[in-house]
Amino acid sequence: MNEQTEMEKCTVYKRRGDRCEIKCKLGLWSVDGPYGLALMNEANHYFQQYKADGEYDKLITPNV
Repeated sequence: MNEQTEMEKCTVYKRRGDRCEIKCKLGLWSVDGPYGLALMNEANHYFQQYKADGEYDKLITPNV
């Protein structure tokens, strides 16, 4: 069984050819651009900021 990461639980990932879009499930942010490490790092940056603020607590730990 493949366990999702915290970021995967809180985002929607769409890839179209060499482009990728990563969106927050809560609608707080999104990134779009060429698929690659730079885009993933940008998405992770936003995810970590909102996670630190507690925005994702209910998505990561549903019983909170």
